[in-house]
Amino acid sequence: FVKIQNAWMNFEYDKLRDLCTDELYNTYVADLEVLKLKNGQNIMNSFTLNNCKVTSISEENGNITIKVYMMVSFKDYVVNQKTKAVIRGNSSTKITNNYMMTFVRITDTTKKVTKCPNCGAKIKDTASNKCEYCGSIIVKDSGEFVLSKKTNINK
Repeated sequence: FVKIQNAWMNFEYDKLRDLCTDELYNTYVADLEVLKLKNGQNIMNSFTLNNCKVTSISEENGNITIKVYMMVSFKDYVVNQKTKAVIRGNSSTKITNNYMMTFVRITDTTKKVTKCPNCGAKIKDTASNKCEYCGSIIVKDSGEFVLSKKTNINK
């Protein structure tokens, strides 16, 4: 969780690619590009894990899925990249969020990616890491657990 937040905060696309599924990675990249256009940077730090529990583990179609509940406190605010002035949130106050996160791991890493996870188009060029149709980055499966879904369940 913290590695993903740090990669997000620092616009480290390569690190995000290794930590998230293709679909989530593409969503994060789009969100980060909008933030960059607005000269913003989302700062997240001072993490405290208040509670964490695995709620389910399953295996289906060569994938292991683990669902995890986490209660995390941290500082979360947006600054102007140039001036470092806070433009949203509060730099001195921690917030507490409750998340339901889903992590997946492909058990058969010999499987080839045949369809774009973003648009479903067939992948023709296996050497490229981009979908020829929609331009999404295609992440090769490493066999490690990656985040596939993060839901804020504070409400």
